[in-house]
Amino acid sequence: MIGRKVGASQNQIDARLETISAQAVHTQARFENLKDMEKSVIELNQSILGYEAIMLLVSKTQNLSLHKYL
Repeated sequence: MIGRKVGASQNQIDARLETISAQAVHTQARFENLKDMEKSVIELNQSILGYEAIMLLVSKTQNLSLHKYL
């Protein structure tokens, strides 16, 4: 009878350890996804800054047209 209790307790402990391990893997995967999203947001912000710089350059170039000087 004591052997059954010990075996049942061991099975319960093993099941809980497997659950905790699965949660740790899931949490790690979520953090990896967040890092990927953070990288994407940084790249998006850099692209926005680049497009703004190009728009400013085009705007200034249009203001320098030869037609305005004639």
